[in-house]
Amino acid sequence: MAKKTSWAVIIVGISVFVLVVGVGLVGVVGYVIYQQFAFQAKTATEMGADEEFARIVAKFEGQKPYLVIEDGKPSSARNPQPRPGSPSKHCTSSCGTRMSGK
Repeated sequence: MAKKTSWAVIIVGISVFVLVVGVGLVGVVGYVIYQQFAFQAKTATEMGADEEFARIVAKFEGQKPYLVIEDGKPSSARNPQPRPGSPSKHCTSSCGTRMSGK
């Protein structure tokens, strides 16, 4: 007859397995989080900063700001542009019939 394994050995084996898997999972999660918050350090020069700022400002050339800072307080732009696809204030009465499909 085969020798029976005691419950204590089985419980210790399962506990060790769970502990090893748990430590592995914590390590993987910690590494992923570390990589998510890692940033690239690069040296900044005044010329490089000016070039980068000019490149970003060039994207918005010709656009009016939505928000204007006046006397240290934000206020909305005086003549905001209508959003694409929305009716403007200058819509005539024919706009209502055209929009409703009549």
